[in-house]
Amino acid sequence: SRGSATIGGNVASNAGGIRVLRYGMFRAQVLGVEAVLADGTVLTSLKGLAKDNSGLDLNQLFIGSEGTLGVVTRACLKLHPRPAAETAAFCAVPSLAAAVKLLSRLRVALGPLLSAFELIFADAFEGALAMRDTQRPVAEAPFYVLAELHALHAEHDIDVFAAALASAHEDGIVSDVTLAQSPREFAALWALRDACSE
Repeated sequence: SRGSATIGGNVASNAGGIRVLRYGMFRAQVLGVEAVLADGTVLTSLKGLAKDNSGLDLNQLFIGSEGTLGVVTRACLKLHPRPAAETAAFCAVPSLAAAVKLLSRLRVALGPLLSAFELIFADAFEGALAMRDTQRPVAEAPFYVLAELHALHAEHDIDVFAAALASAHEDGIVSDVTLAQSPREFAALWALRDACSE
């Protein structure tokens, strides 16, 4: 839905997206909404004040309502600083339990800098490889994980990410791993993941 998503649709569905680990559900991004009800009434919570404890919170009412209460026509959203750097790792994992352990280990090591963690089943991965006619980035495994880092301090944070992945490999949580070394490799890993859902 990346090419067809709208802000109003994201508000109505309270979408999380692939970077929910870093930025939270869409609800956490909404500062105000304007919505039109079925009878044409326009309701708004678009105010200049960050703190407002007067009356009902229209934002919370419309976020996740799936359009049943009205159509969101305007929204005010939080902005986040652009990461200093981003990278991704494609990991082969031997089991679902190992994938959960990897998620836990990366969350401890990286905290909120872990921006995405996508579990991919072997069948979907093999289909994506065949469809894209590309080389496999890691050895065969029952499951794969694409983990992404949004770094605040480029070199330091990427080193911490690499060390956490190396530790997971040494402990058998990850059987093979490829860490993107360039924007091109980063894009290629994400393209492979995207192909898994096509």
